[in-house]
Amino acid sequence: MGKYGLVAVKAAGFVNDGKEPREAWEIASCEVFLRGCSSQIKGCPRGAFLGLYNHQGKNAPYAKAALEYLKSHPNSSITVNRLWKIVMDGESKKHNGQMDVVLSLYLAGLI
Repeated sequence: MGKYGLVAVKAAGFVNDGKEPREAWEIASCEVFLRGCSSQIKGCPRGAFLGLYNHQGKNAPYAKAALEYLKSHPNSSITVNRLWKIVMDGESKKHNGQMDVVLSLYLAGLI
């Protein structure tokens, strides 16, 4: 699990405790990264996390597609890079933390 996966797992715990997803991500990301640093405010992992909670954004479709794949292939062992390639379906685009979020939440049984 990478750092964005760790943030996602912490944030999901806050959501389960009653926090709104956006607030939960903010709290969790500040526990892992220094507040205001580029890693803490990075949009792609946050967008993927929020997308799993039905918020709209350009990373939401990637997260939802990854989750759909994982649910339909529950016994597969997959890396974040391989999951990204599957989600991108031939499109060449750099992975930016989104799949770490989805895969970490999935493996932790939180989605």
